[in-house]
Amino acid sequence: MTPPLASGGCAVRPASTRADAGTPRSQTKRCRLSASDRAAGRLRAWVATQLAGWGLEHLRDDLTLIAAELAANAVRHAGSAADVRLTLRSGGPRGPYVRLEVVDAGPGFDVAAVTATWQDEEMLLGCRGRGLLLVAGVSSRWGCGRIARGHRVWAEVACTA
Repeated sequence: MTPPLASGGCAVRPASTRADAGTPRSQTKRCRLSASDRAAGRLRAWVATQLAGWGLEHLRDDLTLIAAELAANAVRHAGSAADVRLTLRSGGPRGPYVRLEVVDAGPGFDVAAVTATWQDEEMLLGCRGRGLLLVAGVSSRWGCGRIARGHRVWAEVACTA
């Protein structure tokens, strides 16, 4: 694991690329996000920089919104640092897309219970609890699940212009 920067920002690990015979090419960038109240802003800036490096500035608004929501959830609900992975997949049956994954040490949540609240008008008018609804609205696909070291939440955005 890459340790967080002393300032609490993203510590960047080298990018990796993979192109196996018969599989789409992908590029992955990783960072470690500290559990601070500035995590969301720092992750937004990091994601915007990575997208610019890939020439995908047109995805900046959607992916930085997703990044901010997932980072805020990791800090608020898990209270832990988070490992972040941003992957550009350049092919496959769904076409090119960017996937953002945030892994934290928290227990996770019940997707059915969370999405059921999206029908609750009182919740929709409240000040909290709409982050994943926003993620679902701007992403092509999203999901979550328990993993050996915590909880992973991911979202994908298609690379259409």
